[in-house]
Amino acid sequence: AWRLLPATEGVSEAFWSPDSSAIGFFANGRLSMVRLDGSVPRVLAQAADPGGGSWRGDSSEGLMIFATGGQLHTVDIKTGTLSPVALRLESGERAFAPVFCPEGDNFVYFAEALNQQGEFVGTLYSASLSNPGGQRERIASTRYRPEFRRHPRTRQWMLFFNEREDVAVVYGSVMAAPADPRTGRLTGPALRVV
Repeated sequence: AWRLLPATEGVSEAFWSPDSSAIGFFANGRLSMVRLDGSVPRVLAQAADPGGGSWRGDSSEGLMIFATGGQLHTVDIKTGTLSPVALRLESGERAFAPVFCPEGDNFVYFAEALNQQGEFVGTLYSASLSNPGGQRERIASTRYRPEFRRHPRTRQWMLFFNEREDVAVVYGSVMAAPADPRTGRLTGPALRVV
């Protein structure tokens, strides 16, 4: 059954807590969270130009990583401590759609920049919270938020992403590839899902 969560009008870029007991979301220029027990949403940070987020840990003591204004930040849910993530971005690049890896302190994120033809070109990278300004690793070409999920039979971690072979194509193919749950690195070839 559908249930309206209080004070969540105008929500965009919503994402679940790992234990499915709460939802993180952007609305009215802020990053907030709401527990599914009916409590009032809690504002965590200002986020005027949201670009997606991800959650690790539980809904009372976890950590969120999120994008606003083309930059990444983390916020500690218990203390409210906000910290910028000092990524190594190329000139003109903006970071979006961060997603924590299932294990460890790595995350993947999408970096987008204009090419010489004036088209936005995006690449998925992996980085570490313990050294975000260190060497980043290219994962795949994509324009949309990736997702880590376990294969239903093998229980192997898979990374799902959208692949566009031609930047003139608005959409592309949904791809899945086995991935290292600690680094986000692909450990096998990507297969077209749809």
